[in-house]
Amino acid sequence: MTKIGIVGAGAGGIATALFLVKAGVPVSDIFVYESRSETDFYEEKPKGGLGLGCNGMLVLDRLGLAEIALERGHECPSFQFYHSSGEKLANFSNGRRETHGFAGMMMARATPIKILLEEAKKLSVSFQCGRKVISVEETEDWVQLTFEDNSKSDHLDLLIGADGIWSKIRRTHVVKETEKYVPKYSGLVGVGGLIKKGLVELPFKVEDQTCWMITGATGFFGMSHINPEGDIQWWSTYENPSPQPADTESIRKSLIEAHGNWFSSIPEIIEKATEMFQWPVYSVPPLPAWHTSRVVLVGDSAHAMPPHSGQGFSQALEDALYLVYFLQKHNILGGSAFSKQQIEDALKEYQYIRKPHVEAIVKDAERRGAEKRNKSRFEDWFKKHMSKFFFNYIFKDSWLDPVLKPQLPYLK
Repeated sequence: MTKIGIVGAGAGGIATALFLVKAGVPVSDIFVYESRSETDFYEEKPKGGLGLGCNGMLVLDRLGLAEIALERGHECPSFQFYHSSGEKLANFSNGRRETHGFAGMMMARATPIKILLEEAKKLSVSFQCGRKVISVEETEDWVQLTFEDNSKSDHLDLLIGADGIWSKIRRTHVVKETEKYVPKYSGLVGVGGLIKKGLVELPFKVEDQTCWMITGATGFFGMSHINPEGDIQWWSTYENPSPQPADTESIRKSLIEAHGNWFSSIPEIIEKATEMFQWPVYSVPPLPAWHTSRVVLVGDSAHAMPPHSGQGFSQALEDALYLVYFLQKHNILGGSAFSKQQIEDALKEYQYIRKPHVEAIVKDAERRGAEKRNKSRFEDWFKKHMSKFFFNYIFKDSWLDPVLKPQLPYLK
């Protein structure tokens, strides 16, 4: 049988394991290695919220998990785009059930991970925690990991690196020009948090099924509901010279400086938020390759997705589905004998389809991020009027379909 190792148990890693089981690989032949301790892995909850695109929902549907996400998250088929002065700039689609199969969703960051983990438990997928990878050895016939305690993995037929933007698999094995592809701080920092229903009154109701995005001279601010109960997520992006983490009050001070005079509920959110988390935005240049003969990357380890796209989680899910599809297509997963060439062909096809698609999304996200940097009064005025004209008279929702409405493959 095919022995497959997965390094990293985030969205891409867990989803890949689930699709492998769906494709008929026995759970005894799937080895998921996670660097966090068992306590941290199962009990530590990711902070803040996220957007899950309708394309991500379509992938969850292939796992039979979309309805659970609908029950626990907040359906959000539209975005309202405002200027910090309160002037409405535009309204545009985030995908709709009638046209895309699902609408985009807003939810706590912990929610989709929990959904994937619950399914993994049902399918008896196990996770080896506390397994920090030190090195990768690849031969003609197998690939093997060495861990921090000097223990080694079994000889694996295929290794999947799903270990995020700081990927050990990418840095020590897949990409040789290490320094060129080390994540670099972009000069932007994102902050955000969750607020319980009732603490802050948003300018829209849960049943409005929308999200407000506000832009101004000193950054960006977003807010939405995240579940049927009406809990709230908020997030901001602004320029910061240092990526070093800050305490809650320092973050609050920076937020007041950036958004303290903005309209609507923003000053109240900043004042009443008790839990804030910070994530510096890093970028990685497009990699020359996503794979070797027996090692392949998925998710942020292959393509560091800036948060400005709202596509990080969804693209990791797509990677998982496509990778397993091509492994199945090239008869790697059926239990019969296969050659190294078959593996290489599957990985080449996966990269051929996914790499240009994802890199286009990353490029667009970096453009959006640049628009969140500080602007002069004239630049802010110009952007406000150009955005209003563009989104109301030129932009078409269908332009987003290549991302939000992908033609996803089906597993056998």
